Amino acid sequence: MSDWPICYPHPYAQRGASLLLELCFTAACLSVLVFWLMPGLSGVSSRHQAAQGVACLEQSIQLAKNEALAGKRHMVLCGSSDGESCTPQRNWGPYWLMGEAVVASSLSTLRMTRLLRVHRIPPSHTVDFEPFGGGTPYYLSILPNGQTYNNGTFTYTYLENGKEKKTELIVNNLSRTYRK
Repeated sequence: MSDWPICYPHPYAQRGASLLLELCFTAACLSVLVFWLMPGLSGVSSRHQAAQGVACLEQSIQLAKNEALAGKRHMVLCGSSDGESCTPQRNWGPYWLMGEAVVASSLSTLRMTRLLRVHRIPPSHTVDFEPFGGGTPYYLSILPNGQTYNNGTFTYTYLENGKEKKTELIVNNLSRTYRK
C-alpha cells in the first residue's frame, strides 16, 4: 500500500458551469438594483444642493448684518441677472449679491457702492424674495443698526426627481432667519 494521500476531486470542480451561472445571475441582480436606486440617488444630490443653497443664503444674511453693525453701513442683498448690479425683480436669478449700497429716498432704487459677495444659483434652482405686505422693493436692506428695513420671505425652489420642492426662509425685522 502506498503512503501517498488519496486525491479527491475538488468539491467545486464538478460545479464549474453552475458557478458561472450563479455569478452571471448575481451580476444581473446587482445591475438591476443599481439602476433601480439611481433616481433616488439623484434626488439626494439635488436635496443636498438645495440645503447648501439655503444655508448659503442664511449665511449671507448674517454676514450682511455683521458688516452693517461693524462698519455702521447700509448693506443690501439683492438678485442680479449679470452678477454685477442689482435687478429689481422678485426672482433672484441667476445670482444674488451682497454689498454696501446707497438707497434712494423712494427705496425702490439703490446703487451698490461696494460689492462684497456674488453667489451663483444653480440652473435648476430659483430664489424668490417677497417683502412682507407685498409690493416692492425686491431686495433685503439691512440698516446700520442691524435691523432689516424690508423683511420678508425667501422661497428657494428646486427640482427633485422631476417634482418641484420649496424651502421657505423667513427674515424678521431683526435680521433673524427662520426656516419654514
